[in-house]
Amino acid sequence: MEGQKKYAKQYRASIHRWSYSRLLESIQSQATKFGIAVEAAKQPLIGKLEEKARDVAISAYQARA
Repeated sequence: MEGQKKYAKQYRASIHRWSYSRLLESIQSQATKFGIAVEAAKQPLIGKLEEKARDVAISAYQARA
């Protein structure tokens, strides 16, 4: 039972990553057509929602430097 839960969690994570990358590609493609800059950052896997949001914002800010 535990092995099945672990597999299911890994499967859901891999599907999410695939979907996110396709979404990001589509957004970047459309933004390029209109001359809009796009910044992408990876969300941490652990932590509270507020901590994750903070870490994404900090990561995007630091990537500009």
